[in-house]
Amino acid sequence: LTLSKIYHLKRSISYSKITYVFTFLLFASPIRAQIAETFYSKKEIIEDLNYVIDRFDHLAPKPYIRSDSLSIRLKKDSIISTLSDSVSTSVARRTIAKFISSYRLGHSQMNFWALYIDSLPHFPFGVQIKNSKIFIETNSSNDASLTPGIEITSINNIGSDSLISELLSCMSLEFNETKEYYISIYFDYMLRFYYEWHDPVFTLTLKNDDGSTIKGEYKKTGINNSSSTITSGDPFFTDFKEDSIAQITIKRFSGFKRKTWHHFLEKSFQEISNRGRPYLVIDIRGNEGGNSTYLRELAAYLSKENISFEGKMIRKTTLERKRYFRNYFFKWYTYPLYPLILLNREARGVLVGKDGSIHISNEKPEKLPKVSYPYSGKVFLMTDRGTYSTASMLASCFQCYGIAKIVGIGSGEPTIGDGDAVDVILSNTGCRFSVGTAIWFNPCFEKADQNQMLIPDILCEQGKEYEFLLKYLKEKQ
Repeated sequence: LTLSKIYHLKRSISYSKITYVFTFLLFASPIRAQIAETFYSKKEIIEDLNYVIDRFDHLAPKPYIRSDSLSIRLKKDSIISTLSDSVSTSVARRTIAKFISSYRLGHSQMNFWALYIDSLPHFPFGVQIKNSKIFIETNSSNDASLTPGIEITSINNIGSDSLISELLSCMSLEFNETKEYYISIYFDYMLRFYYEWHDPVFTLTLKNDDGSTIKGEYKKTGINNSSSTITSGDPFFTDFKEDSIAQITIKRFSGFKRKTWHHFLEKSFQEISNRGRPYLVIDIRGNEGGNSTYLRELAAYLSKENISFEGKMIRKTTLERKRYFRNYFFKWYTYPLYPLILLNREARGVLVGKDGSIHISNEKPEKLPKVSYPYSGKVFLMTDRGTYSTASMLASCFQCYGIAKIVGIGSGEPTIGDGDAVDVILSNTGCRFSVGTAIWFNPCFEKADQNQMLIPDILCEQGKEYEFLLKYLKEKQ
């Protein structure tokens, strides 16, 4: 049994209403308590920064894969020199987040979205961050006349360029384009977490296309004035807009049941087979990843080869990692299998290995499951800087084994990255952050560029991948 196969033993448990109420009461109180602005001493911040270093050294197998010990400590000294004797909650969070981001490990970052619940006030616009500027993408405000594309030049009297620069420095992702993508998605969470902006009314300065500016107060109404589109609950769908092309869009690899995924793939490839489409486009732009065990069934429709998704792995055994994996993989009904799992060398190292020990393993190519409607046409995979984690692994694997041609500017995560993160809570500020306990070398990572980034087969501007691909196929025909 491998760890990926062990995962299949896990089953979701339907919680009763009583459980949900209990969970809400348990977590809502500390969450709401953090809304009040509190202050911390300089000594407390220094202690938390030192603990961050301690946790990275203790938990990560290669904490300095994109930095070095000296530069991290110099960064800490630089941050300390700018601190005042008393630091507010928002400043403390930004200070610690900036320090964590200096490690430049994408899965090791401040956990800002888990501290708030959706009933709290949100920002009145969906935004797109581009070149450190903020643009309205969707409008849920009290002013329905505002259209997508209008620039927001200040929020609560803070200039947008200064605000975005601050948020970029708080993100641990490896490249600015990827950071901007995910700041756009989690913008309202980040404003509440890093600036303590909980008031439902925002003072904004807007810049029109003609250069004129408007300053006013805006609040969220809950109505999206930009679009009447209704989307389904599942994060994937298939369409046949073009005569010769079938397109599968996958927004994420999480939040759905395995049976749902299985039925979706079977139904989609049956329809693709019936229609006889020579080209298949798989769109994973903006896919932030999820459960890597879903990738194998998708690949089964596209390849007959034995393949490896995870490539080479370096793992570090710690008490925290053991606890995480036991909680993640094992429920009471899987305990009888525990002795069998210990026969596997990889699982043994993770679950019962000596603390501090390093385990290096290479995932051997495995046979894919049989499917009813294998696809034999040409496959293209559209990616962008929002393609991350498991989705980035998929792109690297498909390119490595010649399953698909990569279209776009590449993915958002390097072909060498961290993962299997465990949570750490700082004792003074209460900030929660994650530290990756494994380093993953995606298949064919040697073919990446000097920044360890995947090199696309068909290079084009971000946001125009589909149009470029259509033109490419027509010219090729």
